[in-house]
Amino acid sequence: MITTEPKVTLDDYLGKHKLEYDIQSVVLHNAEYTVQKVNRLLAYLESYGVALHKTSQGNYLTSGWRPAEYNLKIPGASPRSRHITGCAADIYDPEGIVTGK
Repeated sequence: MITTEPKVTLDDYLGKHKLEYDIQSVVLHNAEYTVQKVNRLLAYLESYGVALHKTSQGNYLTSGWRPAEYNLKIPGASPRSRHITGCAADIYDPEGIVTGK
């Protein structure tokens, strides 16, 4: 089993929105699970020598939880985005290694 210090925290995932919006308990539960999955993925990639990069804000994510009101303001974002329910995260991947782009 791959173990390492978590690279993404729940605070990282919830971002600035945690101060501006009420977070439903189901969203918080989903967010905790999503953060665990992201950290497992990052540890797995790192174990295979994949270089991980941080954003200019010092985070491994470009997007975590998004309140529905905020999500509506993002061009091209799905109105039913899984970010709204705490079930999606976008990993910063400037070299396209993870996404294959």
